[in-house]
Amino acid sequence: SMFLFYRLLLAHIIADFPLQTKQIFKVKTNTEWGVLLHTLIVLLFSILFVFPYLEDPKVIIMLLVIFLSHTVIDKLKMEYSKKIKNQSTRILLLDQVLHIAIIAVLTFNFTESYLLSSPFNSVFLNYLIDIYNNDIFIISLVGYIASVFFIPIILMHIREEDISTNPKKP
Repeated sequence: SMFLFYRLLLAHIIADFPLQTKQIFKVKTNTEWGVLLHTLIVLLFSILFVFPYLEDPKVIIMLLVIFLSHTVIDKLKMEYSKKIKNQSTRILLLDQVLHIAIIAVLTFNFTESYLLSSPFNSVFLNYLIDIYNNDIFIISLVGYIASVFFIPIILMHIREEDISTNPKKP
């Protein structure tokens, strides 16, 4: 079942793009523990998006592995970016591939899916639960957030690299 993968991917993409604001990025770059602020947000969203699974110890371990690996990868990325004094597109892409590959590997053998069901007789809550249980909606949201946030970031990186590698002659 890809159910868990889709929801963890959504949590990752939301926390890594729209919620990684300039302020958070500044804290991340300029303080020793700034990366933790960001990866705790990743963890929080991961927990929020898979909470029906939280009674399963395997899922708790999964969330911890995602949190720790995300922290280590981002810390290494920050150190490397400081050393070469810029953010390369290759590093940004590698960073995303690693995060997503880890989520994929962890959820690959996970077959149980816990659909949410509502104990309440609320039309609104039932509607939210239907949305949460709907894979196509979750995948669409992943695509939407990726296209609105990730693609412009990549394009900006590529443009900046072009400018720095091909300085215009006066």
